[in-house]
Amino acid sequence: MCCLTYNHELYIEEAISSFINQKTNFKFEVIIFDDCSTDSTTQIVNKFKLQYPDLIKVILPQENTFSKGKTVFFDLILEAKGKYIAFCEGDDYWISDKKLQEQVDYLERNRNVNICFHPSYTLINNQLKDLRYGFYGEKFETLDAKSVIKSSSGFMPMASIMARKDCFTDFFTSHPDFFSENLWHSTIQILGSYKGGAGYLPYYYSVYRSMHSGSWSEAYQKSTDHRVKNFESFLTRNRTQRKNLPPDLTLYFYYALTRKTLSFILKEKISIQEKYKLLKNFL
Repeated sequence: MCCLTYNHELYIEEAISSFINQKTNFKFEVIIFDDCSTDSTTQIVNKFKLQYPDLIKVILPQENTFSKGKTVFFDLILEAKGKYIAFCEGDDYWISDKKLQEQVDYLERNRNVNICFHPSYTLINNQLKDLRYGFYGEKFETLDAKSVIKSSSGFMPMASIMARKDCFTDFFTSHPDFFSENLWHSTIQILGSYKGGAGYLPYYYSVYRSMHSGSWSEAYQKSTDHRVKNFESFLTRNRTQRKNLPPDLTLYFYYALTRKTLSFILKEKISIQEKYKLLKNFL
């Protein structure tokens, strides 16, 4: 499994504990990419590495990867040795010790499906809530890629995803520059689902921590610049993916791009000139 962490000293221990407590009939590895944390995250991660040297691998880059315009998941996936990859960022965690086993069993039974996921509870202000994040009913389903693309990234909780490694690596080989800069949550979900859809398991096996200090969700809500950059990145990665994926999905990329652009232009409190510039880039 792959974990990205940065300044998660208050949360990373709970996350790692939920990884090492998994009960499986197969061996697995825990790869943690600590993106130059400035708090005590690195010390906590290294403590676990010393305790579980055969299970945990730690990657410590010389410079912060995110600040260089790169995406860490690109490096994490390439580093992974296993057939399947599960994801969980360092401020989220798993709440079932059978999560990995259940998802591997599902993908072994459904060889035409490359990615699967499940719902997550949401933790806000230390209160666990069921906001139906990633919930699509009480039954196992295979949801099509069109729905994933149209959702614009919020379709699957990141901590719930497991995918076959080889559904990413061919794209990495052919477009390394693009994916090293644009492998965000939505890209992972689309690449995993565009062929065989997304397998849905109706079990709450993870927790998404939202709006805590230093989180992406908090930064997104508070910073206009953050929202503008995120929107521009959304345009870039969806346009490029649209060109590289089967043409029968093009319409759904256009739907996502149009809906997101109109919503952003109408709601965001930026100048008319800035809105015009963004709209021009979209057109």
